[in-house]
Amino acid sequence: MSITLSTINTPAKACMVNRKYPLVIIVLLLCLVCSMGLKAQQDPSQVVENKIEAWLQCINRLHRENINRQKQDSLWLVNAQMMAYLKKVCARQPGTLQDEVRPTDSAGNPLSGINILTSQDNRLRIYCWDTRTGAYQNHFNAIAQVAAKGGNTRMLVLNDIAGGDANDDRAGTLYSDVCRVRTLLGKTYYLVMDHKVYNNRGGGHAIHAYTIDKGSLIPAAIFKTNGKLQHTIAVEHDMAPYGEWAEDDANIKLSDDSKTMYVPLLKKDSPAPRRDSLEVKPVTAAAGTADNANAGTGSRDYYIYRFDGFHYVYDKEANKSLKE
Repeated sequence: MSITLSTINTPAKACMVNRKYPLVIIVLLLCLVCSMGLKAQQDPSQVVENKIEAWLQCINRLHRENINRQKQDSLWLVNAQMMAYLKKVCARQPGTLQDEVRPTDSAGNPLSGINILTSQDNRLRIYCWDTRTGAYQNHFNAIAQVAAKGGNTRMLVLNDIAGGDANDDRAGTLYSDVCRVRTLLGKTYYLVMDHKVYNNRGGGHAIHAYTIDKGSLIPAAIFKTNGKLQHTIAVEHDMAPYGEWAEDDANIKLSDDSKTMYVPLLKKDSPAPRRDSLEVKPVTAAAGTADNANAGTGSRDYYIYRFDGFHYVYDKEANKSLKE
């Protein structure tokens, strides 16, 4: 709603007001008009929410309809427009990183199809949404907003189906969580989790470690596996062989304080690990160490890693039961 002062700005009308009301009433009326005008101008984060809501609703509507070639082209166009807008938001509106952005439907419920993940210190945010363009696999777009010097932010595109990632592994990557852990010297590591969604029965899960430097995400090799340091732990699975396993049981987990990491123990004949994992070995070896070569399979067991103040290291004592 937009209200202006033109209704009381002419000399004749101003005269009438002065005769009928004391000066204090006029001042109060002017204050009310100004406050209503300010409320009508939404804050930047609210504008972002509204635009995301509109695009997501359009994407979901096009997906639900019987999509012909023309509507399929429209679906790609809407996703491209949403990505272009969020690029500008992430790079030019640093204030939005400090505010909650929570797109909702008309009933106030969170809209499905998008994850907006923000670190506890508000220095990293990831927007990730289902583009509804995948045929046999979900395709996601994702972009990060990263804090930079001087209160600015920078943007980093993680997945962009319109930018050539539709046929890449990244197209199926759903970012699911952002956590952080601090070293004994006060350095902050950001732990980004993602899922690879292949179909209803299988997929993968990974955790990546980063630091933030001048608005960039820098891979941080803090996971010690097989005597080596790497910045990613990744496992893949086809849920069919596991029967009673719930999908959540095949995910990497962190404790509430992010200082203990649980990597699921999967069968050795599971699919090969994610290509973004640094070591191409069977899942159990890629996720654990030489100590678990004889570990049992087929149960809800996890390799346990502890953060020692600098790195996540394999907890031999806690994992003794895996060799029994």
